Amino acid sequence: MMNKQKTKLIGIGLLSVPLPTLLLFLSIEERLRKSGFLNTLDLYFIGNDTGTLRDYLTNVWYWDAFGAMLLLMLPVGLITGAWLLLRNSNKP
Repeated sequence: MMNKQKTKLIGIGLLSVPLPTLLLFLSIEERLRKSGFLNTLDLYFIGNDTGTLRDYLTNVWYWDAFGAMLLLMLPVGLITGAWLLLRNSNKP
């Protein structure tokens, strides 16, 4: 079992890291979109186009999906972090 201090650090990390990470990612994505670096090809999983590895890595649809996954992970991290801190504070 984890010791009290390690559990507290993990809880604080889960409370403080997801939101800044999401905001940083969305800021980077917006800058890349405005500069025209991200492409809008309808690649596999979304359409029937095929492309190179670079096309897949710079596709706006994949970047949006990753941002959505980060957004969905945000409440999980916040709830888990709060639970770890509350559980840790009740122990002697």
